Amino acid sequence: MDLSRLTTGEKIVLAAGVVLLFDLLFLPWHDFVDYSRTGTQTPNSFWGVMALVTTGAMVAVVVVTRFTTAKLPDLPVPVGQAMFLGGVAVASLLFLKMAIETSGLAIGAWLGLLLGGSLAYGGSVIRRESEGASPPSGSAGR
Repeated sequence: MDLSRLTTGEKIVLAAGVVLLFDLLFLPWHDFVDYSRTGTQTPNSFWGVMALVTTGAMVAVVVVTRFTTAKLPDLPVPVGQAMFLGGVAVASLLFLKMAIETSGLAIGAWLGLLLGGSLAYGGSVIRRESEGASPPSGSAGR
């Protein structure tokens, strides 16, 4: 896997996304006296699972577009815009998960919020990089 093929935004999304996936699945988000819960467990597991799915999709887009010959399906918005919106969605979902239940927050919650912000930033960098790139040949009439 040649990481030099990645743009700066893709490196940010890939690094933050992989660590966030680990954080959501394995690190404690809520630490109570008798037990602890990960980001995809109660309380508010729906928001954690949605963040996990969106993060996984963002990481998959970077891996598929840069390291395989597969072609992504056409989206109603440019991929850069979709990555930005996905990053903002992840950050918002994680903030919502934390804000609804603030008792017993553990290290995973704080790290997850930081990583969600990093995904949003990486998505915005990808959007700027894709807007600054020259259009592919044959798409001048679009």
